This record gives sequence, structure tokens and C-alpha cells, in this order.
Amino acid sequence: MIQNIKYNSTIGIVVCAFLAVTIFVGQTNRASADSTDEEAGQFIQNLANKAISVLRDDSGSLEIRENKFQTLLYDGFALDRLGRFVVGNHWRKMSPEQQGDYQELFKLWVVKTYSVRLGGYTGQIFSIVTVVKAGTTDRYVRTLIDQPKGGGSVRADWRVRHIDSTFKIVDVVVEGVSMVVTQKQEFSAVVRRHGVEGLIETLRARVSKFPAKSG
Repeated sequence: MIQNIKYNSTIGIVVCAFLAVTIFVGQTNRASADSTDEEAGQFIQNLANKAISVLRDDSGSLEIRENKFQTLLYDGFALDRLGRFVVGNHWRKMSPEQQGDYQELFKLWVVKTYSVRLGGYTGQIFSIVTVVKAGTTDRYVRTLIDQPKGGGSVRADWRVRHIDSTFKIVDVVVEGVSMVVTQKQEFSAVVRRHGVEGLIETLRARVSKFPAKSG
């Protein structure tokens, strides 16, 4: 059984930071903005504001806050579509049972990876710089995350798509590196070496390592 999947820690940190910091709307490019641009930016802002509410609510246990944080991830990210994309053409090689197991484990792995870092990011300032079209249906909400104490800035572009009457995040591009493309490359390498069942067992092993309270 494979012991590890290489995890892009920079992207993970940015995603967690986004969902854990105050958001300030910067100078959106109003000259090219339309109603969809504004709605996409508002979606990102609202998601961050909800995360702030979870972080500031100390009336419940850490387990309760983690569960709320995981709900934000389920609501904010198109996890079903992300799961299918990152496994690529190997999806068609899976049996229906394997597809179900893989999707369940992939989603658990994503939300657990991010939610266990809850509260680990403080002092960052999140700014929406502009919103631009991505293809015919998507929008990139381009942002900067300024680190405290002169730690510099990280550029993150959140690709959002209108799915089932609401926006969902379908990719995060950090300093030019795509989360889904990177993960697709890593998963493909695992499948080439160990097969589809090897990928599923790898995800199962990683999920099992998280504390039970994060489930």
C-alpha cells in the first residue's frame, strides 16, 4: 500500500488562509465588470465572511467549529467535479463501486486536510483585486493575501463556475500553479504505479490518519 501522496502545501495554506481571514474588497476592474463578475466576487466575499463567523464563535467546541468549517468547504467547492477532474481518464476505468468509494474518500481527504488547520492562520489581509472571464462560463476572482509582519503577498486566483443556481470554486491558482492540475498529475502518477485500487487505498489510509473529531 502506498504510504503517501505528495501534497502541495502552498496551495493548502492559501485555501485555509482564505477561509480564515478578514476579506477586504479592493479595486475591482469596473470597466469590464458585468453582473456575473460582481456576483462571482460577492460569492467569494460571502464565503470568507462565513468563515470569519465560525472563527469568532468560541461558544462551542473545536469539533463543532471544525464541522462548520467543513460545511463551508462542501458548500464552496465543487468537490464532485474536482474529484472527477483530478482522476482524469482513469475515472472510466473504475467500476461504479470504485467511483463511489473514490469520490467519498476524495471529498473527506480535502475537507479534513483543510479543517484540521482551523485557527492556524491569523493576521492576513485578503483583497479582491479584480474579476475576469475564464473561458465561456467561468470567472477568475483574482486576489492577494498579504502576510503579517512583512511576510510578503501571495497571489491566488479562484476559478468559480455557476453550478445548480449557485457559484462553486472549481480551481485555485496560486502564483500560477493550478491546484487541480497539480493534483491530477500526482494522482495519475499513483495510478500508473499502483492502479486505481492503489489510489483508493492511499486516500483511505490518509483519511484514517486524521483525528476522529475532524470527521
